[in-house]
Amino acid sequence: MKELVSTARIGRSLGIHLILATQKPSGVVDDQIWSNSKFKLSLKVQNTSDSMEILKTPDAAEITLPGRAYLQVGNNEIYELFQSAWSGANYVPDQDDQDMLDTTIYAINDLGQYEPISADLSGLANQKEITKVPTELEAVVDWIHARAKKLGIAQLPKPWLPPLEERIYLPELHAVDFRESWQNEKTDLEPVIGFADLPEMQEQKVLQLNMAKDGHILIYSSPGYGKSTFLQTTVMDLARVNNPENLHVYLLDFGTNGLLPLKELPHVADTIMIDETEKISKLIRLTSSEIKKRKRRLSQYGVANLKMYEKASKEHVPDLLFVIDNYDAVREADNSDAFEKMITQIAREGASIGLHLVISASRQNAMRMQVLSNIKIQIPLYLIDRTDVRAIVGKTDIEIEEIPGRGIVKLDNPILFQTALPASGTDTLAIIENIQKEAKEMDRFWSGKRPAPIPVMPEVLEFPQFAANPAAKEYAEKGWIPSWSLKM
Repeated sequence: MKELVSTARIGRSLGIHLILATQKPSGVVDDQIWSNSKFKLSLKVQNTSDSMEILKTPDAAEITLPGRAYLQVGNNEIYELFQSAWSGANYVPDQDDQDMLDTTIYAINDLGQYEPISADLSGLANQKEITKVPTELEAVVDWIHARAKKLGIAQLPKPWLPPLEERIYLPELHAVDFRESWQNEKTDLEPVIGFADLPEMQEQKVLQLNMAKDGHILIYSSPGYGKSTFLQTTVMDLARVNNPENLHVYLLDFGTNGLLPLKELPHVADTIMIDETEKISKLIRLTSSEIKKRKRRLSQYGVANLKMYEKASKEHVPDLLFVIDNYDAVREADNSDAFEKMITQIAREGASIGLHLVISASRQNAMRMQVLSNIKIQIPLYLIDRTDVRAIVGKTDIEIEEIPGRGIVKLDNPILFQTALPASGTDTLAIIENIQKEAKEMDRFWSGKRPAPIPVMPEVLEFPQFAANPAAKEYAEKGWIPSWSLKM
């Protein structure tokens, strides 16, 4: 509002003019705007107090006809009652020559609706043509647009950009050929997650997060508004940029199978469901051991983080990404206390040693405070309770529309964004199929080292599963088992 007041006060000297419209001026229009507005027009208003506010007379409250208005210039230098033109009429040039007469006979029912009763319905032939007739306003605007285009007059830049689209595809935002990208040196984890809208800067841009700098990611939304899609997008973008030797992913699918389309990626060490108690217990032990091992490595070289260690030791250590969908279900698990202790440790210590979290939940109180306090990037998508949004990102006037994937991320200030879909496709099924197709292409292409799965004794061990196991390949290379046994 301050900007409007400033424009009203000094705008004319800069060639900036305001046309303001309001239904009820009292308490809305600032005194400085009134004092700097020479022309005042009032159509019919509700009561005499509104008329007095605008014109200082009660006349506008007595108007009875639509479009009738009073014009006041200055201090009653001009004070006229006039009839404004109506631009909503149908534009039908050469109307006398138009042969679009509806000869259908209608009956009007109790609801005032027209029901055709002519036997041949002959009058309805031109119905679509008739409904396409533009209004006079539309016709004038179209003519001006066509004329300007013909004269080569460029369209003026608009003060705002179009609204964010509801469907944005990751391959279009961040086109990456994994075959080329995987040949590059190891880089920081910087997933592209969507498209951001910055109206105050008249800009829309690709939204990319830096997990090396800002740490873990926590995403919230009500059911059905894009949590799992966000996780898919994050993993797919990181997988396209980083090869399986540099990035190991653990998929913890505690929801409705939202992460299962990703399980064929060669980066995926294992996929874990909420009821797989043994696998979760082993993951907890493996993670604890890995944290201790990495801390020892850093202390040997006297460095503070994994990047410095790799530079000092010339050794490449993979980043570990723990992707957890529907964290709300954790407290229902048998070993929930031990699991939450592990997540708390990763949240507190993991970022510096290459362990990263990407978690989804439906509400903030699903997370322990020790975890929340160590996660900087917390992103709300649409939440039914709007107060939860402000609890997550702080005070903001931005409202999240009820659109899947639409959310707010707080970088320097809260900004609105649309989550990108992880792959192209006209519907959810097509997107899942394209994710799986690309994952299989990556799996066939990659011949280097892969992350080891969590060792769990299978009920049935099939030969392809045995031959693909990294441990079996390692034993064959060391001669502990015959290499031909993997080619049967």
